[in-house]
Amino acid sequence: MDRISKIRRIIENRSLDAVYLLKETNVSWASGFRGDSSVVIITKDSQYFITDSRYTEEAEKEIDPSYKIIEIRPEIRDQVLNDIFVKNEIKNLGIEGSYLTVKDKSELDGKYVFEYSFIDDDIIKLRAVKDENEIISMKKAAKLTEECFYYLLPKIKEGVSENDIFAEMCYFFNKNGATGSFEPIIAGGPNSSMPHAKVTSRKLEKYDLLTMDFGCKINGYCSDFTRTLAISGIEPDMKRVYNTVRNAQRLAMDFLRPGVSGFDADKIARDHIYSSGYEGLFGHSLGHGVGLDIHESPRLSRFSDDIMEKDMAVTVEPGIYIPGKGGVRIEDTVLITEDGMVSLYTVPTDLIIL
Repeated sequence: MDRISKIRRIIENRSLDAVYLLKETNVSWASGFRGDSSVVIITKDSQYFITDSRYTEEAEKEIDPSYKIIEIRPEIRDQVLNDIFVKNEIKNLGIEGSYLTVKDKSELDGKYVFEYSFIDDDIIKLRAVKDENEIISMKKAAKLTEECFYYLLPKIKEGVSENDIFAEMCYFFNKNGATGSFEPIIAGGPNSSMPHAKVTSRKLEKYDLLTMDFGCKINGYCSDFTRTLAISGIEPDMKRVYNTVRNAQRLAMDFLRPGVSGFDADKIARDHIYSSGYEGLFGHSLGHGVGLDIHESPRLSRFSDDIMEKDMAVTVEPGIYIPGKGGVRIEDTVLITEDGMVSLYTVPTDLIIL
């Protein structure tokens, strides 16, 4: 079933007249467009893609050809929307409650009498299961991320700064026609105890642990990958931390399959870390879905009731963080298969000492 048909099933099941999409990645998922500043309206029997002159030509090349592309200017925007709402007799409208601004909704309320339904969860569930083309793009992004990792390895040594590594990472991705999928985490020494540390000018020192959490986008789809490296050796207590994280990740990955809950997957890894003497030092969740957004459904966490399904893509990223000392995180993005999972990466998780 194509994506428009899937959205129409929401319209039917929720007794709606139309769905009104503003969120950039939802617009992209529904239409195939990779730009911004656009709106998608899907009714029971029509679909509209609304953008401005900056993106009309691009949209004509990228989006599903069944869409009617409408180019607007600020002064005719209201008239365009009115024509669509009136023509299609729209009274019950599905909206993104977590994205539509108060201003946007006030403008709609000032002109129309709608019954609103929040469709966020419906769209989230559709996007959580990846189709063949999405998986292909994600595998390409993962492969390029692996290549970047191996490109960086010989450049990492004592005296090199986090900023130096960041610059090389950006160069590699840009040179290969990709952009970063999020602001990378390149954290050496005590900075690695902060799960979302900012890149700094700090230079690597002997016995530092260096955590690199990064990815890129291919066709709009994100990769997400983390490895922690040791610089010129590793202290025994931190080697134990590393091996504990590595084993926790392996336990969780071996556990994942259709029907497993995000809560139970997180518990497998968390119980291993806590029982190894590191209770309270793994603060974040085990993982999250990846796709057009770097963080999307499903969630692997203590608070998740999401159930794994075939072709969901999730990260598995346990960590241990010791303030003032350092931290370890290891992350793979995996694809749920019929009877387990497969990592999108081939980079081993054995400790690398540079």
